[in-house]
Amino acid sequence: MKKIRNILMTLFLIFIVIMGCFYFYLTNSINSVMSKERQLIIFNKIKESEELPNSFYIQYEKLNPNGLKRSYTESLLSRLSNNFKKCACEEIYAHPGYFDNYNRFAPHIFVYEANKKVGAKKCLDYELQNADFTNGINGVKLASRKYFNKEINDLNEVEVLDLLIIHENPSLYNPLKRREKLIKQREHILAK
Repeated sequence: MKKIRNILMTLFLIFIVIMGCFYFYLTNSINSVMSKERQLIIFNKIKESEELPNSFYIQYEKLNPNGLKRSYTESLLSRLSNNFKKCACEEIYAHPGYFDNYNRFAPHIFVYEANKKVGAKKCLDYELQNADFTNGINGVKLASRKYFNKEINDLNEVEVLDLLIIHENPSLYNPLKRREKLIKQREHILAK
């Protein structure tokens, strides 16, 4: 019994050390995967993205509770508990072209830095302004015009929620082809 306890304690300590090393690597290595010039360009592009109407943030919180407040570290830890909850900066696709030295940790490093340097709201603004909504529709403004014949400031809460649901999986919730799936998902979210 004592031997099993010692083995479990050793495994637990090894796990803690590995997680500590990963956290240290994550927090200190943006310069190893992306030059300072490229960081400046990309993070400024995200900072300068046009702010969305407040209704988008309210509806996003229905889809992903506390997603605008959650740090990337909290998001990573939630994966261990099988209750995965992402932070808003994870919405940004970390394109391999962003990096000078791409490795499997580069997207994680990018998301951590984006969350730290520009914040969750700006990440969400940038992602929705540039997202692919299928059918040749890029960006939430064009999606609003195409799907609802309205500007984004004129959308009601249900239409904003629909756009956010479409953004999560554009091919599955495509309102031109699978409107019933979109409505079913919206009702599921509103019932929570």
